[in-house]
Amino acid sequence: MISIAGKILAELKIGDGDKSLVLQLGNLRYCHIIDDVGVLLPMFELSFLDVAGKSKDKVTIGDGTPFSATLGKAESAGNLREMKFNTFTVKEHKETPSGYEYKIMGLLTAPKFLKGQFTKSFKGDSSTVIGNIAKECNLQYKSLTSAPQDSQAWLSAGKAYGNFSHFVREHGWVNDKSCMHSAVALDYPSDTLIYVNLTEQVKTQPVATFCIIEPKSSTGPTFRILNYEVVNKGGMSNNLSGYGHQKIVEHMDGTAVVHNPVAATKMESSLNIDKSIKQDIPLVKREYSPIDCGNTNDKFTKAYHQNARLRATYSNYLTLVTNEFTGVKLYDVVQVTLPDQVQGGSSDGNSGKYMVNGKIRIITGSNYYERLKLISTGSNVDSGSDYVT
Repeated sequence: MISIAGKILAELKIGDGDKSLVLQLGNLRYCHIIDDVGVLLPMFELSFLDVAGKSKDKVTIGDGTPFSATLGKAESAGNLREMKFNTFTVKEHKETPSGYEYKIMGLLTAPKFLKGQFTKSFKGDSSTVIGNIAKECNLQYKSLTSAPQDSQAWLSAGKAYGNFSHFVREHGWVNDKSCMHSAVALDYPSDTLIYVNLTEQVKTQPVATFCIIEPKSSTGPTFRILNYEVVNKGGMSNNLSGYGHQKIVEHMDGTAVVHNPVAATKMESSLNIDKSIKQDIPLVKREYSPIDCGNTNDKFTKAYHQNARLRATYSNYLTLVTNEFTGVKLYDVVQVTLPDQVQGGSSDGNSGKYMVNGKIRIITGSNYYERLKLISTGSNVDSGSDYVT
């Protein structure tokens, strides 16, 4: 085991059994364990220097080579989580005067979820179907949503399990304010496929507080921010799905339904959408769905339209770095308190509640960091933007 600053324990191992190569801090350049809702599976990136040439004797590093990372707090030494991956790409392998230098990357060991194509039908609501997909792929399943109202027969015609789970979530429906999402996450006792209603999740209490200067009051454990960056991607999101986005579906009897208005739930005081611009734009994008032949539930197309538009409202990004082992998970809600560097006190606009959208565990040299990608629907300063239609 590697001890990092006496607080974190880690073991990084390439290969299996007697032929495995255990990395030490002396030959490790960096290791990134990447958890993100925007990728199909968690990933790793690794760079190390093999001074003694043991990699040649112990293991051939190529497509599918096992890599495992065991990581956790030193105080939990007897209950650390082992994460198993397979190499996907050897980005660099060269001989240097110091030894063999490797840069490799790979994906969580869940090949069936990634590439397993199948033709099969599932009956039930979207949560039941995604739960069945998790079981088929040896993943645990966790639902963070109330019961969906979208039961039907769901047919996969040659899709991979992961892609089919995304298809189901995109058509998932709970009510006229639900916004469904899913991801495979590492921060559980075992690899877990999560299905979540973002609209419900944003209303949960923060599990932790992140700050630069410790606030007088906080929710959950407090972690110090080393640096941060705030980026607003509202313009791109609004142009894609925010302003005047229509979806039209025709029925067998010749009638058509136009889906346009969507009721958004604010995470903070305002949404990243300009009301005056919205009022000046009658239509930006019109899409036509396949003809409704009556073989799907009555919310199938409306759910797809609603989920896409409401996901677009999460366009305020805050990326922060801490040197502590936080234990926060994908889709957790956290509280962030940032300083106002000009007027003093806290920054009203950027402080507030955020949801965890991505997490990178970083080991470099003898240091440990976590880089969190957080999202919100808007700022904490009320601009009067309270809807998306």
